[in-house]
Amino acid sequence: CVGCDGSTAFSERDCAGACEGTFHTDLDGTCCDAINGTDCLGDCGGSYSEGWNNVNRNYKVCCANVDCNYVCNGHAEIDGCDVCSEGDTGHEYNSDKDCNGDCFGNVTCAPTPA
Repeated sequence: CVGCDGSTAFSERDCAGACEGTFHTDLDGTCCDAINGTDCLGDCGGSYSEGWNNVNRNYKVCCANVDCNYVCNGHAEIDGCDVCSEGDTGHEYNSDKDCNGDCFGNVTCAPTPA
């Protein structure tokens, strides 16, 4: 018995015809790159992502909506300084802006007079 690479070891072609390739056929019959072209459900071009099941990060699950802190159906989002904030991050939205509104700036606000 000869494999697709000409050796006697077992080898086979993927759906794109490459010997021992990385392409696979999903449930819809679409052939795509199993490493870069599928979501966590194995769907070619799918939109599901792997994320934590909850804020305790007990285990990962496959879900439709993952926030920037990798929590399924979480509420964290990227703020004006490109920092993942709110949700369960412990980081307040836009808290890295100084009094001039500059991200990571060094202008300190004067106290408001009483």
